[in-house]
Amino acid sequence: MYACESGSRAWGFESIDSDWDVRFLFKHDHERYDSIDEPPQQLERMRESEVGKLDVVGWDLLKTLRLLRKTNPALLEWLHSPIQYVASEPFVTRLTSLARAWFSPVASVNHYASMARSNSRGLLDADEVVLKQYLYLLRPVLAVDWVLARGTIPPVRFDELVDTMLSDDSRVHDDVTVLLAKKRLGTELGKGPRLHMLHEYLVRYLAALDEKIVLARQSLKGGYDPDVLTEELNTLFRETISSS
Repeated sequence: MYACESGSRAWGFESIDSDWDVRFLFKHDHERYDSIDEPPQQLERMRESEVGKLDVVGWDLLKTLRLLRKTNPALLEWLHSPIQYVASEPFVTRLTSLARAWFSPVASVNHYASMARSNSRGLLDADEVVLKQYLYLLRPVLAVDWVLARGTIPPVRFDELVDTMLSDDSRVHDDVTVLLAKKRLGTELGKGPRLHMLHEYLVRYLAALDEKIVLARQSLKGGYDPDVLTEELNTLFRETISSS
């Protein structure tokens, strides 16, 4: 039904030797959903190929729709990936429309804030850092700012996040631009000294993150009618499993 690229290649800061993170959505035969034994909801494969290492993960239709009901950020990123291999219509358009219509800014902010905190561990207190970790921390930080400012799904492409959310901070933007250029031209970045402007920006941001979320959360629209959404998802589920 759907297959796309996720991770660094979708975000736009892959290295020469980055894995291919293929993600897909699938459905079982109609009869599998009529059994008291629920069909497998996830498939995973790792293999080497001519283009590099493939990391392939797929979610069943049931799992997909249940995660959409929770505004699962990973699913939203898959649906908005700039690199799509398969997109069965009208299923993908309907699924994406539901994801946008029922997007929960609160759930999204909570997810990316938690990711930022997790990705900051061991980074901001070190004098010498694994440079690519800056990118993996900055991305959820900018995603939080995007949702707080706009209340919409943040873009998958990292360049768009950087150019939009750092447009008023040219020195931090310059640090990120240099880091991105090095990562795209070479292999995975190793350790190096701090990038001072970017480092200090991230330190200040993490220190203010909790207060920023508390102050902004009251302005975010996080509520919806779960009964209405569930019925819409049930309708899509029934129509999808019955189609050829």
